[in-house]
Amino acid sequence: MFAANLRSEANPLPGYELLDGDRTVPILEANSPPRRALEGEQPGELRLCKRDPQSERQRWFEGSVRRIESPAEPVGGAVMVLRDITEREAAREQLKHAHDEALWEVGRRAEFVARTGHQVRTHLRAITGRADLLLLGDLEGEQRR
Repeated sequence: MFAANLRSEANPLPGYELLDGDRTVPILEANSPPRRALEGEQPGELRLCKRDPQSERQRWFEGSVRRIESPAEPVGGAVMVLRDITEREAAREQLKHAHDEALWEVGRRAEFVARTGHQVRTHLRAITGRADLLLLGDLEGEQRR
């Protein structure tokens, strides 16, 4: 967990991107939660991603941002408190992958059962059809068995 003091004139966390729905934006972009906090709102929760350009690994953070009100500081600011959720995000991604794989397997199994059922029914119809023909004929009791 770490905290960052935000001022309106500089990026407090170089290399970090704010997640806004399914897109990433600079931390102090207009209408971002930190920018809204600097403007006096209390925007609440946020999520950040830090990408390491060399290893292409990502670190995920979630936290909150709050405006700092101080009569001694005319400029004011905001504080952002973040906790590292990288392991939780990795587990969620693994779970999503396993879920998708399970759904694919269920589809394959259903297709197999449908094909196998069709093949079994075809042969059973042939057997029962011949049995019906034999039963319609003039067979003696011993021949019917």
